[in-house]
Amino acid sequence: MRLENGGALGVAVAALAAPVVALGAVVVAATVAVAVNRAAHAAEALRRRPCPACGAAIRVEASGCPRCGANVPVERRIGGGAGGVLRGR
Repeated sequence: MRLENGGALGVAVAALAAPVVALGAVVVAATVAVAVNRAAHAAEALRRRPCPACGAAIRVEASGCPRCGANVPVERRIGGGAGGVLRGR
């Protein structure tokens, strides 16, 4: 279609719609990033336990607390895999 025959309207609509579509894509990408970040934090929280001395969140496999320096009993998984039972060493 030639610009003289109404093609200019199509170009104008495209020029106005492009930023809206781009903004929508940015919003969707940001929403997905936030959801992935929250899922990662939730998964990490499952691998933590409280320090018996100060209550700080420490990794399950930690032998010492990075906050207070207390020695803590190491827990290890029995039975293998993510569904194993935790036991003190």
